[in-house]
Amino acid sequence: MRSRRIGLAILPLMILAPPAEAWSDASPQSLPKGLSVHEDRRARETTFRPAHDSWTLYDFRIYPVLRLDAKGTRSLLLHVSRQGDKRIGIKSLQVRVDGVSRALAPKRSEIKVDAYGCRVTETALLEGQDDLIRAIAVGREVDVDVVGVDGPQSFRLTPEEIGSFVRIVALRDADSLPEPEKPPADPVRGREGLTNPRIIRESKVMPEFPVLARGRMATGKVTLHAVVHPDGTAEVLDVFKSSARYCGFEQAAIDAVRQWRYVPGREDGKPTDFYFTVDIDFQWK
Repeated sequence: MRSRRIGLAILPLMILAPPAEAWSDASPQSLPKGLSVHEDRRARETTFRPAHDSWTLYDFRIYPVLRLDAKGTRSLLLHVSRQGDKRIGIKSLQVRVDGVSRALAPKRSEIKVDAYGCRVTETALLEGQDDLIRAIAVGREVDVDVVGVDGPQSFRLTPEEIGSFVRIVALRDADSLPEPEKPPADPVRGREGLTNPRIIRESKVMPEFPVLARGRMATGKVTLHAVVHPDGTAEVLDVFKSSARYCGFEQAAIDAVRQWRYVPGREDGKPTDFYFTVDIDFQWK
């Protein structure tokens, strides 16, 4: 097997306030815990959904989405996705809520396939499922059979997954909805007295090349948003970009950066938070 090479690039200080992408979720005071909000200005709509790390591996996900359009109309949608080593070809779903079955048959045009990465993801966003979403929200036991070309696969929703239905339905019926939090203005431009943090070389561990990616000879590049705190520790805020999802690159990069230590940045001689981005390349020689 060829040797692997991991390249690191720490981009210089960008802003003293968190980058806009790091704050795509509204604050906990305005949005129920466990939910995220995203504003799509091009589509002129805002969506609320359970908060998930987009790079984590999973077998099956089903959750509700609350959509608010430009006219202020609220609608519930049902997100369904199956992830595996190969495409299963979703044909239908059988949802059982406390023993009562409901059949779903997504159209082929409603199913999107993402095969760019180490696993294949099939996703459908279904409209007109308000009754089913509300039934799941008040259910105690919820099972889903995903029927593919090779037969059905069964999954049971956890209490936490059912809880996401409860929160989204409650938000749908609320008098008002929280707005996406606006990113703070950049206070760095034009300011003086700032000193960038310096990494302590001995702490700069290299990321582990993920086993899943190694088995598939996969390569990728991850860009992280991070912050160096006054005590010199590094905190990862989010994954800004990743070129090959579901290979483990994102978590490997996060685990490494969390171990890095810095001589903290300073403002007018006092240690302060500094925000920056980190590019990490996972390549084979």
